[in-house]
Amino acid sequence: MRGGATGASVALAVTLVFTLSACAPPRALESESGLLIPVAGEDNGMEALLTGVLIRTAEGCLAVAEPESALDYRVVAPPATRLLADDVIDMPEYGELRLGDEVAFGGGWQSPDSEALAADIPEACVAGDEIFFINAQS
Repeated sequence: MRGGATGASVALAVTLVFTLSACAPPRALESESGLLIPVAGEDNGMEALLTGVLIRTAEGCLAVAEPESALDYRVVAPPATRLLADDVIDMPEYGELRLGDEVAFGGGWQSPDSEALAADIPEACVAGDEIFFINAQS
């Protein structure tokens, strides 16, 4: 049988398109005022919870501050995260976020140099042994 696409070849093409579009290259966004936002190349599927207030660290990195403990945690944003304005972030599953917003992110802890999770993390945004990878899947 020649000339037509079979169901199997169409399914393979659709699967390939979804697979390739889900693995965007990792990158780091930088706003006009210097806010640095590392963005993962793919969703991480982890299920830890990080809550607190969205802040910019002294080094200019996006982080979540835990007011009770005075700690802050550097974060890597999920794929398809965009800067809408200097300090306004559009994050999949979370919508528009601004510095100072209270947040609750799903995701997980990972070494910043882990090859398992592709991310382009600026050196200034690496603090400690782990960084929180935000998961876009709710």
